[in-house]
Amino acid sequence: MHSFTPNATHAKQRGRTYVFTKTEFASFNNEMVSTLKRTAVLAAQQRIDAARICWDSFHDLNKDQYVISWFTSAMGPKLPSESLIKSGEQAYEALKTAVHSGERSKINSVNAIQSTKPIQR
Repeated sequence: MHSFTPNATHAKQRGRTYVFTKTEFASFNNEMVSTLKRTAVLAAQQRIDAARICWDSFHDLNKDQYVISWFTSAMGPKLPSESLIKSGEQAYEALKTAVHSGERSKINSVNAIQSTKPIQR
Protein backbone atom coordinates (compact mmCIF):
# COMPACT_ATOMS: atom_id res chain seq x y z
CA MET A 1 0.00 0.00 0.00
CA HIS A 2 1.35 3.42 -0.98
CA SER A 3 1.07 6.29 1.40
CA PHE A 4 1.52 9.98 0.77
CA THR A 5 4.84 11.32 1.97
CA PRO A 6 4.73 14.98 3.03
CA ASN A 7 7.48 17.28 1.74
CA ALA A 8 8.37 14.81 -0.98
CA THR A 9 8.08 14.75 -4.74
CA HIS A 10 6.47 11.80 -6.47
CA ALA A 11 7.55 10.95 -10.02
CA LYS A 12 6.09 8.24 -12.22
CA GLN A 13 8.31 6.53 -14.74
CA ARG A 14 7.32 3.44 -16.73
CA GLY A 15 4.53 2.51 -14.34
CA ARG A 16 6.63 2.89 -11.21
CA THR A 17 6.32 5.67 -8.66
CA TYR A 18 9.49 7.11 -7.19
CA VAL A 19 9.57 9.28 -4.09
CA PHE A 20 12.24 11.97 -3.75
CA THR A 21 12.91 14.54 -1.10
CA LYS A 22 12.97 18.05 -2.54
CA THR A 23 16.78 18.07 -2.45
CA GLU A 24 17.01 14.66 -4.14
CA PHE A 25 14.54 15.70 -6.81
CA ALA A 26 16.40 18.94 -7.53
CA SER A 27 19.63 16.98 -7.90
CA PHE A 28 17.96 14.36 -10.10
CA ASN A 29 16.30 17.04 -12.26
CA ASN A 30 19.59 18.95 -12.73
CA GLU A 31 21.35 15.73 -13.74
CA MET A 32 18.53 14.82 -16.15
CA VAL A 33 18.59 18.27 -17.80
CA SER A 34 22.38 18.17 -18.08
CA THR A 35 22.24 14.73 -19.69
CA LEU A 36 19.55 15.81 -22.15
CA LYS A 37 21.54 18.92 -23.12
CA ARG A 38 24.62 16.91 -23.98
CA THR A 39 22.81 14.04 -25.70
CA ALA A 40 19.37 14.65 -27.23
CA VAL A 41 19.61 18.43 -27.71
CA LEU A 42 23.15 18.31 -29.09
CA ALA A 43 22.29 15.42 -31.45
CA ALA A 44 19.17 17.23 -32.68
CA GLN A 45 21.18 20.41 -33.26
CA GLN A 46 23.87 18.59 -35.22
CA ARG A 47 21.31 16.80 -37.37
CA ILE A 48 19.25 19.86 -38.21
CA ASP A 49 22.40 21.91 -38.91
CA ALA A 50 23.64 19.19 -41.30
CA ALA A 51 20.23 18.98 -42.99
CA ARG A 52 20.10 22.76 -43.46
CA ILE A 53 23.64 22.91 -44.89
CA CYS A 54 22.94 20.06 -47.33
CA TRP A 55 19.59 21.49 -48.41
CA ASP A 56 21.05 24.97 -48.96
CA SER A 57 24.00 23.53 -50.92
CA PHE A 58 21.82 21.42 -53.20
CA HIS A 59 19.31 24.24 -53.66
CA ASP A 60 22.10 26.63 -54.70
CA LEU A 61 23.61 23.99 -56.98
CA ASN A 62 20.22 23.35 -58.60
CA LYS A 63 19.77 27.08 -59.24
CA ASP A 64 23.26 27.40 -60.73
CA GLN A 65 23.20 24.18 -62.78
CA TYR A 66 19.53 24.30 -63.76
CA VAL A 67 19.84 22.18 -66.94
CA ILE A 68 21.61 19.34 -65.17
CA SER A 69 19.21 19.73 -62.26
CA TRP A 70 16.22 19.41 -64.60
CA PHE A 71 17.56 16.18 -66.15
CA THR A 72 18.43 14.75 -62.75
CA SER A 73 15.03 15.54 -61.23
CA ALA A 74 13.25 14.20 -64.32
CA MET A 75 15.02 10.86 -63.98
CA GLY A 76 15.32 10.47 -60.23
CA PRO A 77 15.43 12.16 -56.87
CA LYS A 78 14.03 15.59 -56.23
CA LEU A 79 15.09 18.04 -53.56
CA PRO A 80 12.47 17.96 -50.79
CA SER A 81 10.55 21.10 -49.96
CA GLU A 82 12.26 23.59 -47.65
CA SER A 83 9.24 23.29 -45.35
CA LEU A 84 10.58 19.88 -44.33
CA ILE A 85 13.80 21.50 -43.09
CA LYS A 86 11.89 24.32 -41.40
CA SER A 87 9.66 21.88 -39.51
CA GLY A 88 12.79 20.11 -38.28
CA GLU A 89 14.23 23.43 -37.13
CA GLN A 90 11.00 24.22 -35.27
CA ALA A 91 11.04 20.80 -33.59
CA TYR A 92 14.64 21.37 -32.50
CA GLU A 93 13.79 24.79 -31.07
CA ALA A 94 10.84 23.31 -29.14
CA LEU A 95 13.08 20.61 -27.68
CA LYS A 96 15.85 23.08 -26.81
CA THR A 97 13.42 25.50 -25.14
CA ALA A 98 11.79 22.74 -23.10
CA VAL A 99 15.09 21.25 -21.91
CA HIS A 100 16.63 24.62 -21.08
CA SER A 101 13.56 25.51 -19.01
CA GLY A 102 14.44 22.60 -16.70
CA GLU A 103 10.76 21.87 -16.12
CA ARG A 104 9.97 18.21 -16.38
CA SER A 105 6.38 18.81 -17.51
CA LYS A 106 7.57 20.91 -20.48
CA ILE A 107 10.17 18.32 -21.41
CA ASN A 108 7.60 15.53 -21.26
CA SER A 109 5.19 17.48 -23.46
CA VAL A 110 7.64 17.90 -26.33
CA ASN A 111 7.08 15.45 -29.15
CA ALA A 112 10.02 16.71 -31.17
CA ILE A 113 12.00 13.49 -31.07
CA GLN A 114 9.18 11.01 -30.76
CA SER A 115 7.13 12.34 -33.67
CA THR A 116 10.04 12.86 -36.04
CA LYS A 117 10.63 10.00 -38.43
CA PRO A 118 13.72 9.54 -40.58
CA ILE A 119 13.38 10.67 -44.16
CA GLN A 120 14.32 8.01 -46.66
CA ARG A 121 13.64 8.98 -50.25
